[in-house]
Amino acid sequence: MKKILIISAISALIIMSGCGGPVGLKTEKEILTVTFEQGQTLRYQFVSNREIDIDWGQMGKKGKTTKNKTDKHRETFKMVVAYTAVEADAYGLTRIKARCESVKTGRSPVKRRSRSSEPAEYFDGERFSFGFEPNGKIEDYSNLHRLIKKVAENAFRDDRKMGRIKSPDMIGDFIVTQWFLWDSISSIAEPIEGVAVGDSWSSKLPIPTPMVMRQARDVEYTLSEIRPSDEGRLA
Repeated sequence: MKKILIISAISALIIMSGCGGPVGLKTEKEILTVTFEQGQTLRYQFVSNREIDIDWGQMGKKGKTTKNKTDKHRETFKMVVAYTAVEADAYGLTRIKARCESVKTGRSPVKRRSRSSEPAEYFDGERFSFGFEPNGKIEDYSNLHRLIKKVAENAFRDDRKMGRIKSPDMIGDFIVTQWFLWDSISSIAEPIEGVAVGDSWSSKLPIPTPMVMRQARDVEYTLSEIRPSDEGRLA
């Protein structure tokens, strides 16, 4: 009979991503799950930084040779989200209510902008809800999807001559964080079969960009150890 390994959401992020240990020799399979304690609020801080080089090529007049023009930009995104389980079911759907407690963004070089010109800052103070299964897969994200569409409208402006124009935004940073949080468990191909200490599995995660493009990165997870704690057995 397979054992059930309960992983609290806060410990899953910290222990699985940061605390390694000697890989054991035991090959017993464990079923990894993500659980919340009903009524408990957990706060996460998400931070992303990126440097962007835009190569405009040779922008000189026709017939003249010029050096390639390159613009360098830096963007920062910092957000705190509080998650509260209003329904916690270790064997079914867990329902979470979340609130963006703060969103701060930065972009350099700085151009003349209004205070809330960065569309992602409209997530500040917003609330959303979603549901996920014990294996970490989000099953009910309709409310989250509506919030993303609502905020995304702030990335567009109307121009009399050019029509509808989209400005660069950091909305992708918000989207990526909400799915990344559970990826270490939800990316297991056959979760019901379990994984053993030393097993590895792969995933693909999107890379947020300020423009409309799709970029991804390859990720590999390894179950390095299982340790006892006051909250249960943690991976």
